[in-house]
Amino acid sequence: MAKIPPLKTSGGPHTPPSDSEQETIDIVYTWVDANDSRFKDQLHKFLDPAAPLIHAQAINPERFRDNGELRYSLRSVEAFAPWVRRIHIVTNGQTPRWLKTNDKRIRIVSHDMIFTNRAYLPTYNSNAIELQIHKIPNLSRRFLYLNDDWFPRNVCALRADSIIIQYTQGLTG
Repeated sequence: MAKIPPLKTSGGPHTPPSDSEQETIDIVYTWVDANDSRFKDQLHKFLDPAAPLIHAQAINPERFRDNGELRYSLRSVEAFAPWVRRIHIVTNGQTPRWLKTNDKRIRIVSHDMIFTNRAYLPTYNSNAIELQIHKIPNLSRRFLYLNDDWFPRNVCALRADSIIIQYTQGLTG
């Protein structure tokens, strides 16, 4: 992966990184495979559709559906965003079956690695998970949080103060 130049600032309260602290950009995905039998068992134990505090949408199977989009999103990132340093895939402990786990740029991050209070696990609340993303070990200071149905479709331009991305959402675009 290509190194990107340090973020340039015009002074003020922000201190630019030293030459040894090259700015890098990571990508974070959240992902789940609802077809996984362990996931289904955990979800059914945890959620009771008759519980008064659980909104019907919270247990809608569509929320946990895996259409295989993560694979194609990762391929698009590799093709159109070569400056990405590392990709973190946040899961409840699952690993996509097709993922080459020997690629050092891709890390599986389980919820128990980022939730300080494990009493809140398991969780199926995407808001709760997203609030923990900053706790990913070795996460770059600058990162993109993406859903698995996000696909860059052209070379992503990286500038000192912004990232220009043309993207398609969903497999049907």
